[in-house]
Amino acid sequence: PPPSSSEAADGGIRQGDSLSPAIYVMVTVILCIPLKKEMPDIVALLYADDTLLWIPGDMEDVCSQLRKLKDVMFKYAEF
Repeated sequence: PPPSSSEAADGGIRQGDSLSPAIYVMVTVILCIPLKKEMPDIVALLYADDTLLWIPGDMEDVCSQLRKLKDVMFKYAEF
């Protein structure tokens, strides 16, 4: 049975819920904005519910960008 108006939702959105794709897109767009601002060379590839971040460059450049990515992700997690 559907929950009554006095019941509070406490489980979040479940996988397979009709809202899941929309929430994924919103959250991913919010993440991509600071990524592009902080790391303009990074390429974010999005397909279905997967995200691939491509960081071009040699090993030193990629390591530097990964440290920057870690900082961006920590800022995103605080949001």
